[in-house]
Order: sequence, then structure tokens, then C-alpha cells
Amino acid sequence: MAAGTPQILLPWENAITFAANLRSYTGQLASWSVWTAPSTMSVAEAARRVGMTESGLREANRIPPRVRIRSGSTLLVTRT
Repeated sequence: MAAGTPQILLPWENAITFAANLRSYTGQLASWSVWTAPSTMSVAEAARRVGMTESGLREANRIPPRVRIRSGSTLLVTRT
């Protein structure tokens, strides 16, 4: 669940089971995170810094060809 989304809507009949499973789950709850570019850089450099492929970073963030990542840009990246 995103930090900006403090609640989730579920069918009433599934809410108790969901809550119990969530309480007992000890693993990572999200596989994505955000990363803010510290400086202007190529997509390849940003991908290297966050441990993703360039194509994966482009696809996740809909970055077209020949576009550079600007300083302060926030990107969706895989959580490591």
C-alpha cells in the first residue's frame, strides 16, 4: 500500500481474512519504490544506479527514447 493511500477497499466477506493474513505476513509488502534523481543523467545511468535494466526503467516510467532524466525527477523503481 502506498504511503499516500492509508486504506484499501475490500468486499466485506473478505476483510477479516485479509486483515488476519496481513498481520501474519512477515515479508516485504511492496516490490516498487520511488527514487529521486540527484542530478541530470541518461536513462542508462539512472538504471545502473537503481539496479534495473534501461528498458525496464523506461517501461515502468514511460520514458521515451532520447530523453534524459532531469535532476529532481521522481521515478518508479524496483525495491531491492
